[in-house]
Amino acid sequence: MAVLTPALALSKPQVNGPETENTWGLDLNANFDKIDAWTGPLPGRIAVLEAAQIAEGAVGEAPNDGQTYGRHALAWTALVDLQPALDLKAPLDSPALTGTPTAPTAPTTTNNTQIATTAYVKAVLSVVSGGTVTEAPNDGKTYGRKGLSWSVLDLTWDWTEIVGKPATFPPAAHIHAISDVSSLQAVLDSKAPLASPAFGGTPTAPHQAVGDSSAALATTYFVKVQGYATQTAINNAVAPKMDRAGDNMSGPLFIQPSAVVTYALEARGNGSPGAGVIGWGPGLSAYGMLGANQGAVNYAFYGSANAYIAGGSWAVSDGVTKKVAGDVNPVMALAAVNAIPVKQYQAVSPEAREYIYGAAGDEQLYGWIAQDVEPILPIAVRDITLPLDDKRSRAIAKGSSIKAINDRYMLTMLWAAVQRLSAEVDALKAGGA
Repeated sequence: MAVLTPALALSKPQVNGPETENTWGLDLNANFDKIDAWTGPLPGRIAVLEAAQIAEGAVGEAPNDGQTYGRHALAWTALVDLQPALDLKAPLDSPALTGTPTAPTAPTTTNNTQIATTAYVKAVLSVVSGGTVTEAPNDGKTYGRKGLSWSVLDLTWDWTEIVGKPATFPPAAHIHAISDVSSLQAVLDSKAPLASPAFGGTPTAPHQAVGDSSAALATTYFVKVQGYATQTAINNAVAPKMDRAGDNMSGPLFIQPSAVVTYALEARGNGSPGAGVIGWGPGLSAYGMLGANQGAVNYAFYGSANAYIAGGSWAVSDGVTKKVAGDVNPVMALAAVNAIPVKQYQAVSPEAREYIYGAAGDEQLYGWIAQDVEPILPIAVRDITLPLDDKRSRAIAKGSSIKAINDRYMLTMLWAAVQRLSAEVDALKAGGA
């Protein structure tokens, strides 16, 4: 069975109920009829309701037709010409009255914001301390009143009393020839022109600041305080200096490296064969060049190519520098020599060939490899830090250091190994005898 709404008893079909489609249609049609029957009389009912409200004193909305309405009792009445009537009225704030406006006349003792009429003014002017004010004399003078009497006023202004006067009064435009003014030409002739003046006598000028660098005039004082060297001082300073070419220097030369590079002196040879620096020793006990080791990891000399020494290379071996602990074990030395191979190799690049051999070429080279020597004889191998400015060597080494071998330690090991072999040869000879 269908469920009905409580107000209009509209049928509410059941969802998924037993009703058929035709039953649903019939229910909907019946519902529409009930709604139509209920809403049809509404306009009449509303009119009856409005009439009842008016009869009971209720007021409806004013008409919305653009006019201004006012209400009298329960009815709305259009207010005609209201705005023109308002436009004829004066506002409370700053009214601009016309014609002859009037106001109540205040007593002569009134002293407030009340409007003063002409009658009030006359009454006040006629009463001064209980007396009567007479008219001022009509004799062309200016009078002022203090009390009941009139006094002549001095209206002549003193120059200092004038306020707002200009500081100067430019004269009217006019022209005078120089000859119209006595001695003017002579005075002008005694003055210097602004453009390229030729001063005479001893002209002076204000001193400029010491650091001034402008078009301002410089006085002799300004020049002196700059600290410029005199010719005598320049000659004395230049005398001990060397010429850039063809001059000789006496005494030691000290060159401090700059902050930009790590070397103190750069000397380049001119042409090939040539030399950047040549050191001459004046005798057997003198040296052409000296390199002093000032630190534990520094070297007296560093070269990125071979070294040629015509007189041989000498290494310090004085006993005063050594504390002898014993002889090198010949057996160990021979074992080290046998363990370190001598390699046949070629350089990895033309630059590396010149770097390790000192000359270009493609023939086979022979020698040790530092990485082979280091595990067996570590004292003979050292990582050499390449100077920061030797960019060519750093490029070949692919880093900031490169391994090097000290031939002295290789030679001493070889010497001890030969001693061992010599002893074995002598033993063999003795046994064979």
